[in-house]
Amino acid sequence: MINYDEIENLIGYKFENKDLLLRAFTHSSFSKSCNERLEFLGDSVLQVIVSNYLYNESSYDEGVLSKYRAKIVCENNLFNAINKLNLQKYLIVGDSFKGEPSKAMCADLCESIIGAIYLDSGAIESARKFIFKFVDLNLKVIEDYKSMLQELVQGKGEDSRVIEYDTKQVGDNVNILFETTVLILGQPYGKGQGRTKKDAEQNSAKVAIEKFKLGE
Repeated sequence: MINYDEIENLIGYKFENKDLLLRAFTHSSFSKSCNERLEFLGDSVLQVIVSNYLYNESSYDEGVLSKYRAKIVCENNLFNAINKLNLQKYLIVGDSFKGEPSKAMCADLCESIIGAIYLDSGAIESARKFIFKFVDLNLKVIEDYKSMLQELVQGKGEDSRVIEYDTKQVGDNVNILFETTVLILGQPYGKGQGRTKKDAEQNSAKVAIEKFKLGE
């Protein structure tokens, strides 16, 4: 019904139990023996692996970690993992289903594959390898220092409106450069420069985060 070898080559994992692979690609429109339970399991495995990754790779507090984890495990990111492998073409759907698999269906498929790999291997390491290889763990949101600073300030009981960004152009009209000073409760906490106002603000927020964490 599906080409096991092709799928296994794409995902980089060889199944001992082919029934698990078959079920991972079976949509509920085709059979009650579908991938929904594997999706449930895969979601939990994904959450644990991503949580562990963020915990070990950063020093953010739990509020920031939760925000970034949500971005990594979101529907769009999981859809992208399936889409770049073109795995959606192997999804088994019922005759009543028309059109291309939706983003939600592809995201569910990604979680189902993770769940199936975890069950088949009996270890989380194989699932981790799949996730690290195909799921984008380095999203731009991880570098959103302005949001990080906002989370830190709010965590101290302050309103985010106490943060201000004072930006000015310091380069000439040929070599345009901006410099931003970030102020918290009117006090300067960091300076940063960039080719755009956005970059300068992000760089100033990055400096401010370290100073704020030290309680300076």
